[in-house]
Amino acid sequence: MRTKDIMRAEGVCVCGGGGGVEPAGRSGTVDGQTEGMALAAIYQGIPDDTVLSLIGTATARHAWEALERMYLGDARGKEAEVRTLKTELEMLDMEESETICDLAWKARRIVGTILFFLAWGG
Repeated sequence: MRTKDIMRAEGVCVCGGGGGVEPAGRSGTVDGQTEGMALAAIYQGIPDDTVLSLIGTATARHAWEALERMYLGDARGKEAEVRTLKTELEMLDMEESETICDLAWKARRIVGTILFFLAWGG
């Protein structure tokens, strides 16, 4: 959801009701600057560990399709993943060598991933 909002605000895409993303231009072609802005918007809207799995995607469309494959899988699989993440969040514990900021970043990553699953129709 957040990624689509960023892309819409940047004027790089038109997000359809079915979840698809189309270039904002009428011709359907995308210049290098728009492509870069679209990729930046996608990267801003996903968890950091997911960004690493998108390295090597040539275009924003390829990155978007990879995200769809990753996150729009089987509904039962998503529910199971959310349950696992909730359990991980409940069991989160601060180690002696960690700071509160470290613990907060761990919690943020887990919550962000849960919200990401839920925002994609989970």
